[in-house]
Amino acid sequence: MFAASSFHELASARGDLLVSLYLPLHIGETGRREDPLRFKTLLTEARVLAREEGHAARAIDAACEPLEHLIKEDGFWQDGGAGIALFADDGRVHAHRAAVAYDALAFVKDRFAVRPLLRDRIARARWFVLALSGNAARLFECTTTREREVPLNLDLDRLASERERGQLQMHGGAPAGGGRRATQFHGQGGPSDRHESESLRALRAIDVALARATGGSHAPLVLAGVAALVQSFRGITRWPTVLEPAIEGNPDRLDARSLRAASESIAMGAADAPRAKAIERMCAPVRASELVTETAAVLAAAHAGKVATLLVRDGAPLWGSFDPSTGVAQVRESRKARDDDLMDLAVSYVVPAGGHAHAVPAATIPGNAPMAALLRA
Repeated sequence: MFAASSFHELASARGDLLVSLYLPLHIGETGRREDPLRFKTLLTEARVLAREEGHAARAIDAACEPLEHLIKEDGFWQDGGAGIALFADDGRVHAHRAAVAYDALAFVKDRFAVRPLLRDRIARARWFVLALSGNAARLFECTTTREREVPLNLDLDRLASERERGQLQMHGGAPAGGGRRATQFHGQGGPSDRHESESLRALRAIDVALARATGGSHAPLVLAGVAALVQSFRGITRWPTVLEPAIEGNPDRLDARSLRAASESIAMGAADAPRAKAIERMCAPVRASELVTETAAVLAAAHAGKVATLLVRDGAPLWGSFDPSTGVAQVRESRKARDDDLMDLAVSYVVPAGGHAHAVPAATIPGNAPMAALLRA
């Protein structure tokens, strides 16, 4: 595996012979039996494409053999996911499993095909849920398909000394639905203002533990708890992105899966916000010089680094060719030898230049064009 772990790295990668393979995966024994065969067919297609690009047999073998080894690796086909993308470069392979099913695609150029990953970026969203109550604090890391509890690892020695001074009590308690013991806290005696001070001290301790437990992550955080406790935590936390709204009510009776389900719409709304804003901006009245929808003009602007935001149609590729020296683009109804996906080509220009790219339903692109671009000011 090589270290092209981010979308930007993959979109920016260039080389002599880069292979991209996308494959939908199937559940159960049928998938474990048939998916390797489908993958083998896709790899055969990649070899044909490489020959059409003019590469020598030795170079093709060097690029494809590491991928061929995966066909007989039983464990590779049992790891799950709805789809898989593989990127091969100079004998190295990066595999990305997705929560969405990709359309089968073999692609061989001097860059990787990354447009299908745009569909996956929201599905790959990751966030944390912090469940707070008068009895417990629990932390969970979530995606759209799974959740896991993260130990808060509070500084119990320091808290114990505070407890001895009558300032704070914290101890383990049974979490909802089993699993790790949740961190519990409550004040000990004293008037209401002292109790409030002790509660804030506990929340600050949790905030410190939160940062340590997550390794300084900047992933969004969804809070769960009664309104007053959530508001107090918002007031003291240093976490960079705390989402609105919170999961309201006492979370003690909610297990990890229930908390993930309750937080998903909040997290997904935040993850999709840049795309929604881009669509809104495209559809709003703008100066004619700002919005480009003609394919050749979009590609020319993207190649020149002039595109701030690019929308591309989610779905089938737009096969054709583009000559940057002349600005001429040819679009074809079906794929021919050495054709490129022109939407993917536009993405490969825009993202390395610091622009933003989003895959959207075709109906949301102005003029029913396959792609549209907002130019830099």
